[in-house]
Amino acid sequence: MKNILLKRILCSVFTAVNTVLLYLFLLQLPFGVDAFSFSLQHWSKLSPRIEFAAIISLVIGITTLILVRYLDGEWKSKLVYFRPRFAQPGYRAFFGGRDPGFDRSPLEKAYPEVRDSAYNPQVQMRVWKRLYTKYANASLVNGTYHSWVLLRNLYLVSLVFLLAFLLAWPLNFSVPAVLVLSYIFIFGAQFLFLMFSARGAGSRLECNVLAEALAIKPAGKLGAARKSKKRKAAGRKD
Repeated sequence: MKNILLKRILCSVFTAVNTVLLYLFLLQLPFGVDAFSFSLQHWSKLSPRIEFAAIISLVIGITTLILVRYLDGEWKSKLVYFRPRFAQPGYRAFFGGRDPGFDRSPLEKAYPEVRDSAYNPQVQMRVWKRLYTKYANASLVNGTYHSWVLLRNLYLVSLVFLLAFLLAWPLNFSVPAVLVLSYIFIFGAQFLFLMFSARGAGSRLECNVLAEALAIKPAGKLGAARKSKKRKAAGRKD
């Protein structure tokens, strides 16, 4: 519950900051606390433009929070990876994704349907989801999952505001080039940073579930396979 509340607070703060940035851009003001204070102090002089900028920015900010809250996780993942299908972590857990840096063959032997399906993404997801459900409460997996969800949500906020900025730019054509470049840098940099951070968190979640499964004590299918190997090794020594 605390993690959920913390994620919502961070997402709300990040949205508020972007809302103010878009508001300042629409007013053709540089970003910063001083510029924001100046706009409030000179509200009447900047009217009616300031009302337009405030309303547009608030509507986009509120819409963004609604999207983050209610948009399906599958769609969020599609936007992170720019993939129309198989975008969620787990679809490439055993083949086709990031190299985890450890041997996954014991898991493939324990769950032969993955290899038998020629590493079909849906089968990979089904097996990975089974493992995730089993180890979701492990600290390694749980922490990575919350990082993935937070970064994915922050990325969605940055995407919405980048698109809003790009749409507002042609309508705000009289903005000095230097000012435009500074906003391009801010909106573009946070978008790229969060996109790659979210992708990295998704890959880590995918790998950490497998790592947790490989580190467990012998039990079930995987445990039986390990016990069998130990018996064979003992037999050879004898």
